[in-house]
This record gives sequence, C-alpha cells and structure tokens, in this order.
Amino acid sequence: MKFHHIALEVKDIEVSRSFYQDYLGLEEETQFELMGGKIAFLTLGNLRIELIQTQDSEHVTSGRIHLCFEVKDMEHALIRLIKDGYYITEGPYFLANGWKTFFSTGPDAEILEFLEISRD
Repeated sequence: MKFHHIALEVKDIEVSRSFYQDYLGLEEETQFELMGGKIAFLTLGNLRIELIQTQDSEHVTSGRIHLCFEVKDMEHALIRLIKDGYYITEGPYFLANGWKTFFSTGPDAEILEFLEISRD
C-alpha cells in the first residue's frame, strides 16, 4: 500500500485549480466528471491533490478532506475492513479509467479512500 492523494472538497473548482496552479505551481494531471460533480487531479512532484466540486459544494464552509491510499487489491482491502468492523461509507465504484475505489471510516471517523489503479 502507498499514499496516493489528499482530496479537498471545494466551492468552485476553477477558482481552486487556478489558486493551486498559480500560487503553488501544481500542474493538472487529469480532470473528469463523476456523479454530477467535477474532479481535477493536480500534481507537484510526488504530491497529488484531488479537487472535488459536488452539487452540494456551494455549502462547504471549511474544506472537507479525505486521504487516499493506493492498494494492490481493492476487494481484499474491502473485505478486511468489513471483517474488522469498519464502516464502508461509499462504493465500491468502478471508474471509466479502470480505477476501482471505495471509502471507509478510520478508527476516529476520518474519511479514507482505498484505490486500485489498473496497470494495463
């Protein structure tokens, strides 16, 4: 397992993208729409930030975040977490780019994403 990205829920993805590019030098890796929302991945070296604008994002009062860890086998990670009593909050989702993902809570209700990347 390795760290993949940190995600920020933002009010306006264009404003946030410009900020991270103009002030911090991040570059856009990819962007797409998912379930009515907009997503952009920005990178700087090994740092990857996911910006998320959902239909509810206009009501964001402070940036909600989640940590994402890349796993070799999403199904194995999912089964292990469920077996150990952790709550799966979303997913699993199978994305058009071949990625597989789900979200879980950690021991202190922090939001964690587990992501399997297709290596085709």
